[in-house]
Amino acid sequence: MRRTRIINVVKSKLLLSVFFCLYGLNAICQLTSNTKGWTTFYNECSTDFTESFQREMSKQLMEQFNATMVIENCVIEKEFTLSVGFTELKTMYDNNYSFSLVQVNCRNNYSYTITAYWKADDNITITKQDSVNRSQVEFGWCSDFDKDQFSTCSKDNMITEINGTKIQFKYAGNYQLFPDLIIKYKFKNDLTDHELQAINELLTSIYSDAYVSPIKKYEVQYYSSIDFQSYDFELGVSQMERFILELNSSEFVENIESIIIR
Repeated sequence: MRRTRIINVVKSKLLLSVFFCLYGLNAICQLTSNTKGWTTFYNECSTDFTESFQREMSKQLMEQFNATMVIENCVIEKEFTLSVGFTELKTMYDNNYSFSLVQVNCRNNYSYTITAYWKADDNITITKQDSVNRSQVEFGWCSDFDKDQFSTCSKDNMITEINGTKIQFKYAGNYQLFPDLIIKYKFKNDLTDHELQAINELLTSIYSDAYVSPIKKYEVQYYSSIDFQSYDFELGVSQMERFILELNSSEFVENIESIIIR
């Protein structure tokens, strides 16, 4: 029994590590990395590119992403992240242009490899400069940027009611990664440790035969993971709906902005 619990704890920590790695928590990620805004630079890119070059690359590519999607603040609102150097860049040079493969990560845990470019008088020297601005280098996306693809992958399966009961907060259930799922909570105001424990105890009481991690905060949102182990899929989903309904009628409901299952 004790061994099983240890295994469950390890699995939960690994699951959260993978998730947070995609969201830029380089302290958890096992690779050498450095995060600038929505972008995490890995391995050689985290050390060979200067801080200034990284910041300018992250900023301009975010601006170009938002402009191409024709959605203001699309990257932030839809929770896209960018990985540079997580896989081989395979950089190619053509006159003043450099073309590299990077990964755009969607909040449904899908990742797409596309081509980003930068243009400068000297494409190699610019990556080593301590002071870089947009007058010296231009960043952008290439023709393999698929707007429809990113529009589709950023959509959550929003659920407005369960068994005829209207849900008073935003709720999305995406169960593609069952039996290992992440619950993302967003509250209007921070909860106390006692309140978080109460929610966690409610969840563990419903999933008595699954491992449920404690709720942890990152920036403005809270996360926990569930290892459903031998749970039947339909049973796991129905009990999640029970959990949502319990919260919907709880003392916490006025403070819940959204709950996303991924």
